[in-house]
Amino acid sequence: MTTTVTQMKCACPSCLCVVSLTDAVIKDGKAYCGEECANNHPNGQGCGHTGCDCQSNSLFPIHNSQLQSVVA
Repeated sequence: MTTTVTQMKCACPSCLCVVSLTDAVIKDGKAYCGEECANNHPNGQGCGHTGCDCQSNSLFPIHNSQLQSVVA
């Protein structure tokens, strides 16, 4: 029996999206849900999909509120 993968989690570590491989943005052999994730969130914006709060492709995402408390 052969199993064909048609969907997978977006390759962006902080993203929660499941993407169809036919609709995915493929970059460096990885499937992303959109251009923002595929390009490592260059403007700091998330992918914009409902229920997802991704903003950066880092292993340890830091949000502005956390950064402000460290700088203050």
